[in-house]
Amino acid sequence: MRPSRAAACILGIVIVVATMGLHTPVAGAQTGAYHFEQGVTHYRQGDYRKARAAFLNARDAGMDSPRLTFNLALTHYKLRDYAPAKRLFEALTSTPDFSGMAYYHLGLIEERRDRDAAAARRYADALERSDAGSSLQALAEAGLGRTRGVRKTDLYLFAGGGSDDNPLLLNESTLGNGSRDTYFEAFGFAGHQRGAGLFEASLYARRYNDSDSANTSVLSGAIGRQRDLAGGTLEYRAEAATVRVDSEGLQEEYSARLDWDRRIAQRQYLDARLRITRVEAGDDFDFLTGWRHRARLRTIGTLAAGWWRLGYRLEWNDREDIDEGAAFFSRSPIQHRLRLDLGHPLHGPFSLETRASYRHSRYQDADRFTNADGGTTEKRRVEDRLLARLGARWRLASDWSVLLEYEYQRNSSSFDSFDYERNSLLLGVEWST
Repeated sequence: MRPSRAAACILGIVIVVATMGLHTPVAGAQTGAYHFEQGVTHYRQGDYRKARAAFLNARDAGMDSPRLTFNLALTHYKLRDYAPAKRLFEALTSTPDFSGMAYYHLGLIEERRDRDAAAARRYADALERSDAGSSLQALAEAGLGRTRGVRKTDLYLFAGGGSDDNPLLLNESTLGNGSRDTYFEAFGFAGHQRGAGLFEASLYARRYNDSDSANTSVLSGAIGRQRDLAGGTLEYRAEAATVRVDSEGLQEEYSARLDWDRRIAQRQYLDARLRITRVEAGDDFDFLTGWRHRARLRTIGTLAAGWWRLGYRLEWNDREDIDEGAAFFSRSPIQHRLRLDLGHPLHGPFSLETRASYRHSRYQDADRFTNADGGTTEKRRVEDRLLARLGARWRLASDWSVLLEYEYQRNSSSFDSFDYERNSLLLGVEWST
């Protein structure tokens, strides 16, 4: 196992900074300073053996400072002389200005020796001594992500119910006055990280009291890994999901997904996602079989005591469509979506959360159908959907919350039959680790 390139870069940075402010009138120390500067020059040139010799000469000349100890330890590390490097770094763990970097390099040494559990402990010590947003914090977090000794499990459960005035997404002329229904909803998620490895599973289900054809369930799982890339974290995974509607298999999904995220400011992050999905639909929904590609760019940050999240997603579909002689109906839309989420704490244990999103869909081919008079019409399906959500959360304890949420949707389509409005209300309890 090898530490990241960023870790190597920090070695060079620190050894240059270590030369700053090195002036003393004492004759022996001047000689030590000369050898120290020679050591820095050799180190920057990559001649670590000469650098080690120069640093040792500086120590023999009477120079004794944490800077010399640290740079000598770095040089031993570059030469893979881990025993003396470890001894020197350990001597610096009680020196406030050097303890964080000393613990970090002790983690690197343990990692090179494939002692990941010990490395994780050292990285955790370094993280405790790092400043928010510092390079040391980022390096220590990356080290924790690489070591197999790190184990983290996340669990989330939600159960609730509510009312929905349009479960089947019907247009106004078809909806009438009798489509409002109550429903029960449940969601569970389990995620486990062991070093760089990731494992996830989730189950979602919504059951209506009367509208059986709107009952939906989704079971999914994923396995992946993380690594450092371009100052951020790259995550690659394989996913599988099965979707059922009204107790019948709607489709199976098999995806490859890449995620990359990076801190771009002290309280702001940027993340990008690319997912390629193969969809295999059931016999009654074979027109959904095909490919779905999604790309997303999102930025996340905090504002005062609250938080915000703004993102754009592009989706491109290549489905089987419906082609029956003179009739043709496209099932392959290209979609653009903008979404903004906001959250802010209120008085005491309460907080407010909102979401607004706009989605534009344009199907790749025009539909073709026969009119009542026997003529043929071609028309492309184009839609715009607005969604607004307002929620209030009451935190009962550190891991328990009550959520009350209202959502409004309005879809406008070039085909009147796909126009609809929907209002839903949800009340539930959630638990998370």
